[in-house]
Amino acid sequence: NAKPLSLDEKAVPCNEWLIDTRIELINENSGDDIADCMIKNVIEQPDGTPVCSFEGFVSAAPAGLVPYEKVSVAPAEYATVFNKCVSVVGPHLWDTFDPYLYKLKTFVFKGSELMDTVETCFGFRHLRLDPAEGFFLNGRHVKLNGACMHHDLGALGAAFNLKALERQFKSLRSMGINAVRTSHNPPALPLLKHADKTGMLIDT
Repeated sequence: NAKPLSLDEKAVPCNEWLIDTRIELINENSGDDIADCMIKNVIEQPDGTPVCSFEGFVSAAPAGLVPYEKVSVAPAEYATVFNKCVSVVGPHLWDTFDPYLYKLKTFVFKGSELMDTVETCFGFRHLRLDPAEGFFLNGRHVKLNGACMHHDLGALGAAFNLKALERQFKSLRSMGINAVRTSHNPPALPLLKHADKTGMLIDT
């Protein structure tokens, strides 16, 4: 979850953005064993270059090693929530014509053993809706050329198919479409990820 540190809603966002991460850990061990976990977070550019580290509640750091954070997790049905914030200065903004995505890599260690890893793609963008002036993306006025797209794939059925979706989005792009309204059911997560990857705006 990223947001600009800006007070003026009509202004182009300032150069510093705050990322609020939320990590949920579940200890599936039986009994009363408490797992002392080490969490390592790395934010990377698309080419794998490290961007920043979590060396404080809100801090930006040059590329380098990311410190570990230690968390004790007791066996429980519910997750132990671990929150961390970091600021990023001057990120490359996501746009419909330039869908630039960063990667947040989270590693969970128990001792020296890697227990789990998750990779989350995300982008930085500033949205503004004005009743008189319309929609603005990163301070730029954008006309939404939208289409309503049902979740089914015709003769292929209702089950999600990535290749079919890629073909649909390619056809929509060739028509000048830059926004999709999903109907009438919640969209599949891979659809949302592909929209982020290809620069398609989504209205769910």
